[in-house]
Amino acid sequence: MVDYRNSNWSIGLLTSYGRKLARDYYWKIYVSENMIRVIIHSILLLQVGQNWWTLAVHPTIQNEARKIRNRYSNQMPPRSPGNHDIYCTYLPNLEKIIFDNKGFLAPLLPDVDKLIIGLNRIRLPRNLLGHMNILNSIDRRSITNFHKLCVKIVKALGRNPNLTLQYP
Repeated sequence: MVDYRNSNWSIGLLTSYGRKLARDYYWKIYVSENMIRVIIHSILLLQVGQNWWTLAVHPTIQNEARKIRNRYSNQMPPRSPGNHDIYCTYLPNLEKIIFDNKGFLAPLLPDVDKLIIGLNRIRLPRNLLGHMNILNSIDRRSITNFHKLCVKIVKALGRNPNLTLQYP
C-alpha cells in the first residue's frame, strides 16, 4: 500500500487508500475483535456462569468499559455499543481478560496462548482509521494471520458439543 502522505494532495489517492484499508483490513479487525468477544463470552459463560463479567474480569477493565458505555450514551444522538460491557472493551483489554482467565479458557481453547500472541501482534493504534495512520507490511500480515487464527478457533469451538457460541 502506498503511503499517500508522501505524495502531493489528491482526494483520489486518499480515497483509494481508505477504500483499500476498509476492503482488505478493517473488516478483518472488526470481525476478529467480535469473534474474540464471542469466544470469551461463550466459554466464560459456560465455565463461570451468568455473572462471569463481574466474577472473572478485573475491576479496572470493568470500570473502563463502564466509562466507554457512558460516553456512548452521552453522545448526541445516544449510541448503543451493545447490551454487554464486553462490547465496550477494546482489544488490549480483551487480551488481558483472556490472559487472566487462561485456566477457564484452556480446557475448551487449547490455542489460548496462540490467541494471546496474535492479539499482542496486532497492537494497532485505536485511531487507525480516523487519523491517517498507515499499515505497514508487518501490520497487514499480523491482521490477516490473526483473522485466520480466529476463524480456525471459532470453527473448532463450533464443533464442540459442550459449548454453544453465542453473542454476549
